[in-house]
Order: sequence, then structure tokens, then C-alpha cells
Amino acid sequence: AALGAIGMSPILFKLWDIWIDDPLKSLGMLIVPVSVILTLRVWRQTGWELRGNWWGLLPVTLGLCLSGFRHAFGWMFYFGPVGLNLLSPKIALYLFGSGFVLLFAGARVWRRAWFLLALLLCAQPMPYFFLIYGDLPLQDLSAHVARSFAVLIGFPAASKELLRLMFTPDFGMFIAPG
Repeated sequence: AALGAIGMSPILFKLWDIWIDDPLKSLGMLIVPVSVILTLRVWRQTGWELRGNWWGLLPVTLGLCLSGFRHAFGWMFYFGPVGLNLLSPKIALYLFGSGFVLLFAGARVWRRAWFLLALLLCAQPMPYFFLIYGDLPLQDLSAHVARSFAVLIGFPAASKELLRLMFTPDFGMFIAPG
């Protein structure tokens, strides 16, 4: 486990750079420890059973190889406007975590912790495609709803009071992005 963590250090450093780059991306920083802790909890509930098999070596090795050769290859597959990076740090982290559970705990624990291990795929923020076609339309919708609600409660749509309500430092919040 310690040698594997050392082997995964380039991935963890890459994810750390992504997480500290933007406050919105820093949520991934919580996902990795939560996934590990909850997976260990599932393993403890099964009595720390050691029914692993050697098939766990395959995803562990694949995850370590993706970690080591991430810069050597640039495998991107495009499906229309959607791109998939097979050497993404989150995929290497997921493969290593799944392989570790299979290698030591076995398939039974892996099946019980499949969702917790899949959380590792959320350690890296969404691809640019989802930001453009998902996040920005949702921001536009939230701005429209906030403005409509302000009009509904009696604030004129183009007044200083509305701007003060939406961007007030007194409440310590920022309601609508633009």
C-alpha cells in the first residue's frame, strides 16, 4: 500500500494542482479521503476479511502505469464535441483503489463498496464540455430565477435595491452570477 501510494504520487500531485487552482474545483480534495474512509468502513463491517485474489494486481498495475506514463502518451477519444482522456488522473486513481480492494479484501467487499470507489472518479472536476453545456446554462437559469423572484417580491428589475439584494455583503452571499 505504501509503495503504491508512492507510485501514485504524480497523480496525487497533479490532482492537488487542480484542486488549489480554483475554489470551485477544490471540492475534489474532500472526495478522495471520504471515499477511502468509507471504503475502509465497508471493509471493517465485513470483519476485515482477507479474501483478495491476484486479479487485483491487474487494475493496480494499470493504475500505476497510467500514473507513470501519463505524460508519454496523449490518448484522447472524441465523440462529437465530447472528449475522453483515458490517462486522466481520476481514472488512474479509480483503477488503483479498485485493484487495492480486490487484491486485499476481495470481490465481495469490492461489490459492496462499488459506489464509494466510483466516487474517486469525481476527484477531478468535470470536463470542459460539461462546464459549457451544463454549468453555464444552469448559472443563466439561476440568475433568471433570482431576478424573477426579486420582481415577484416587489423589487424593480433595474434598481440599485435589487443589485444590493443580490450582491449584498450584509448577508455574506452572492445569489446570482451576473
